[in-house]
Amino acid sequence: MFEDPGSINGKTNKEILDSIFQYISIDGYANNYKSQLVSNQFGAWYKTIFGLDSEYAIQYIDSLGLTKTDTLKNFSPKARVKKSADSVDTSLQQFVRPTRREFRKATKLNQRSLQIDTAINTAYMRLTSFSAGGLKKFFRQSFKTIRKEKVSHLVIDLRENGGGQIVNSIRLTKYLSNKDFKVADSVVAISRKFKYGSHIKQSMLYWFPMNFNAHKMEDGKIHYSRYETKYFKPYADKRFEGEVFIVQGGLSFSAATMFAGNLKGQANVKIVGEESGGGYYGNSAVHIPTIVLPNSKLRISLPMYRVVSNKNRPKGLGIQPDILIMPKSEAIKKGYDLKLQTIRNLILSEN
Repeated sequence: MFEDPGSINGKTNKEILDSIFQYISIDGYANNYKSQLVSNQFGAWYKTIFGLDSEYAIQYIDSLGLTKTDTLKNFSPKARVKKSADSVDTSLQQFVRPTRREFRKATKLNQRSLQIDTAINTAYMRLTSFSAGGLKKFFRQSFKTIRKEKVSHLVIDLRENGGGQIVNSIRLTKYLSNKDFKVADSVVAISRKFKYGSHIKQSMLYWFPMNFNAHKMEDGKIHYSRYETKYFKPYADKRFEGEVFIVQGGLSFSAATMFAGNLKGQANVKIVGEESGGGYYGNSAVHIPTIVLPNSKLRISLPMYRVVSNKNRPKGLGIQPDILIMPKSEAIKKGYDLKLQTIRNLILSEN
């Protein structure tokens, strides 16, 4: 039987991950989110669960496949050395504070971007949120560029997209869906009452739509009926009809999974990557107020509506990719994006 050689201070990889995973909540059984979260923030999670040690004995496999052990001491910042009046801090000389305009531009680029790879006639759209400002304009300009360049393949990267405003998810779906679609079969809240409204930040922003846009139905629950009954029509003249690859992963949630779920199964669409963190059957969403606990002052975000996207879908799991591409250590070591490289190879093989 294969024995995992990796360990930290005598704890095997499996023991460490099993301990950390107990403290991470997920949608149903979509465990992929746990792996993604720990991959991005392993140091923080290890410290939170196991605390700090004076040193760490790390067992690992080196580049030759041999098991090795090294010891690392816990980092301890040294006291600052007082500089003389004549000394020059070169690090401060090299730092140039960005202007507000440059900062806004960098922020927008991190939230959404569009690139055209003319060599394979493919557009690459990266979206890290459906809540960023100006997405309506971004979508309009992006698909205008795609039409102008006569692009035949579109890659939409949602691996960092935790969701956001449903209206933006709808807007993007209109450019891609080949049929009318709706958001969900049911969008339901238990009550309109805000028993602890004084602890909810800007509670009136949630009270008004719940009382004027949602309605109490025969089942005694509050329904956001617009999203339950309205079918949205795709754009007739601006719809992209080429091949679409939607890239997802453990950090894809909420509006991102609503978007991908509505397009899954469409003939020209392929879901690529790993299982989404957000549920395929449904999720908790729409209004997500921040509650400030009165004593500890901890801030907790809790959704107010239970959303069933499609009652006929399987429960408990995220969206399963049509093309499963799991991470590989070789790609990580060499610093290339295995998922995008695989998509590129697929496109090249078609030509």
